[in-house]
Amino acid sequence: MINPRDLLAQALPGLAVHDAAVRLAEIREELDTAVGLARAAGASWTVIGNAAGLTRQSAHERWGAAFPTPPPRSTDVTTRSTR
Repeated sequence: MINPRDLLAQALPGLAVHDAAVRLAEIREELDTAVGLARAAGASWTVIGNAAGLTRQSAHERWGAAFPTPPPRSTDVTTRSTR
């Protein structure tokens, strides 16, 4: 007869690895989203790399295809008088 404690001891490490892998996938998705938002806001690869603990080049290699250079922001400010 199989001891239930032995089965549990065998299953727990696998469950722990599975749970950690799920959390890692969620965190990677969160990081990708943050990088996309940073690029859309005009952040450079240097800024993103520094924040992620990577070089500029490594950050660009990792996310550059998914988040290409955003269009330049206009510096023209047009205001209308309410008078």
